[in-house]
Amino acid sequence: MICSGCDKEFIRKHNAQRYCCRKCSNKYARRRMNAKRANSKCLQCGKKRDSHLVRCSKCQKYKLRMARKRSREIKKEFIRVYGGKCECCSENRWEFLSLDHVQGGGRKDSHLNRNTMYKIAMENHDKSTYRLLCMNCNTAIGFYGYCPHHKEKI
Repeated sequence: MICSGCDKEFIRKHNAQRYCCRKCSNKYARRRMNAKRANSKCLQCGKKRDSHLVRCSKCQKYKLRMARKRSREIKKEFIRVYGGKCECCSENRWEFLSLDHVQGGGRKDSHLNRNTMYKIAMENHDKSTYRLLCMNCNTAIGFYGYCPHHKEKI
């Protein structure tokens, strides 16, 4: 098979493969994206879009909905891995649960988005670094150094 990006010969790993490497694939994707952007077309479906947006409103709503869904799935997986309830008060509703840095130090991870932090915590699964707390316990420990459920420093 001949690569559509650099004209080198390569062996396909699957039937749909058109490029020999990610660099060639990305180059084509950028070219296609820039062409659609210049023509005021949606990057997703190719239909007409508003000039200040990258996607049409329908595709943008779909993308946001899928991103929220994926974010919830990652959070629920993190919660499952870390026991499914707050370590302090046993709250078990996923909407209230959050990641807590045991020794503080959350500021060093502030440049990471939430999903990345959940993934790192799941990969390490280190109870001495991260734990699962509800937002009330997490906020109280952050502000006061203790949780009102226990009135002692954790």
